Amino acid sequence: HSASRFAMTASFAFSSSYGLRFNDGKKQRQEKKYYFFVYCARINWIKNRQKMAKEYSYTVLIERDAESGDYIAYAPAFDGCVVQMKRYEEALAEIKEVLKDFIQDYLHDGDELPKEELTIKNLRISI
Repeated sequence: HSASRFAMTASFAFSSSYGLRFNDGKKQRQEKKYYFFVYCARINWIKNRQKMAKEYSYTVLIERDAESGDYIAYAPAFDGCVVQMKRYEEALAEIKEVLKDFIQDYLHDGDELPKEELTIKNLRISI
């Protein structure tokens, strides 16, 4: 994680430049160039980090509760990955964030992500 250490250092170096005043105009220009360079390096690190992001795909089920009218969204592959919201859009957005947190926790702990063992099939039944 040397890149993240660099980013923290760069962020600190850039923010620590605020409020510094130098009487020597040349020295002040050099300081501004240095901090601008550090800021650009941080932006490039963030862009590269985003390119390295891996996408995961999991099924999310959303159903409406008959009693409350709330929308309940859950990811069957992850026990406990459930949200309940008043609006469908809110439930979808929230379950996406919660699912992201679950995946990050698994990866951080070094655990293997669960395999999705879910089949959804629309059945037609004639009576």
